[in-house]
Amino acid sequence: MFNWRNLGDLAYMQSGDIYFKELPKGRPSQLTHDGLNSSPRISPSGKWLAFRKADGQLWIMKTDGQSANLVHSGKIAYFKWAPGSDLLAFIVSGELRTLQAGGTESRLIVPSPPQEHTGANFEFVWSADGKWIACEYTEKKEVPESEWQWKNSIRKVNVENGEFEEIIAYPPPDREGVPGNTALAAWVGSKIYLWQCRFMSASIMADGCPLYYIDLHKKQNEAGATSLLYRDFLAFSPDGGTLAVSEGADRLTWSNKRIKIINQETREENVLTEPELIALSPVWSPDGFSLAYVAGPDIGPEIISESNVLSGMAGRRIWILKADGSEKRQLTSDDVYREECPVWLADGKHILFARFDAQGKPSLWLIREDGKSLQKVTDVLSAFLTEYESVDFYGHFHKEKLCDLSIAAVRNTISGPSITMTTVLFLAAVLIVIGIFAGRVLDK
Repeated sequence: MFNWRNLGDLAYMQSGDIYFKELPKGRPSQLTHDGLNSSPRISPSGKWLAFRKADGQLWIMKTDGQSANLVHSGKIAYFKWAPGSDLLAFIVSGELRTLQAGGTESRLIVPSPPQEHTGANFEFVWSADGKWIACEYTEKKEVPESEWQWKNSIRKVNVENGEFEEIIAYPPPDREGVPGNTALAAWVGSKIYLWQCRFMSASIMADGCPLYYIDLHKKQNEAGATSLLYRDFLAFSPDGGTLAVSEGADRLTWSNKRIKIINQETREENVLTEPELIALSPVWSPDGFSLAYVAGPDIGPEIISESNVLSGMAGRRIWILKADGSEKRQLTSDDVYREECPVWLADGKHILFARFDAQGKPSLWLIREDGKSLQKVTDVLSAFLTEYESVDFYGHFHKEKLCDLSIAAVRNTISGPSITMTTVLFLAAVLIVIGIFAGRVLDK
């Protein structure tokens, strides 16, 4: 069957340079040539690309490789396009700034206090309408050194004028002197989701934290899950009403991780995967009826070492199931590879994912949701990171770190139905009939 549909546009890395191609079989275009690039992110319109240089500087260019410009010379902590708009937000030196694609001057949205280690930090989240950003903010209080000097908060910031409101702070007024910590997870509808730890401890947070959400009335509610602080461990259904989460405390990703779904209104929950398997990185199908995810054997809390990390990840495969837990199927089964990072394309029939061979060489592949038509999209080579450096000590694969596999940079561009062989034959028959009729008219 012929299918001339564009499944999306993909930006990816090869040896430190950015390439751009149309899925599934478009010819790749090399956009950079200095071997010093990473983290490509396509804008919502598909016309612009933001990326990092090796020194941490943020650049922007058109997806045809033209009009490359330096956005900021500082080391960028985080950057992300607004939903549905070619407005780029980024954090640098504690400041939150925005830049409209095609512009030359960024706008300061949130300034940084004069003290070191203060201001906007970590990863922010956009509201769905692109008018607001929620960011984590750190201040140093003027108090005696014997008291806790730091205040951490989450601010909801208007990107037009920089006005903000503080929606949560640590330490809270009723627990002065007791530090805590939060990490933003997502902004879904009117709810801002965050992980919350009672104590400011990186070690405690590494073992996972309860997930909460804050509603429009600033009321904090439990979301019904505890997970590690990885955003790809959370996935919200297209209507935002159901959360799929890779749940389980303990920082080791090869042990005690299950896919659970939670209705955010009724609080009804259901564990979908078996205890003998770990299940990670859930993603919803566009229609909200199915989930794809990564699963592998649960090898237990083994001693952390490089060999254990890689062996614990070796059996990971791509799976699919219905949202009620039925029709569970393993889509991939080649023991030569380990699989990560499924992304469901907008046609609802194809899943893009990453593969690693025994030597740690990554590549990108496509497969249909029925397990058929497996095809390689491209090899992806890293100029900066080894296979072991692309995962942390606990077996989490960092898409944002090994940005050669810029799965997040896939832009789904489905527009109109595919042209099948049946359609082609029908159109040909219509043209033949028209030709015969026209010939008869001319003969008369």
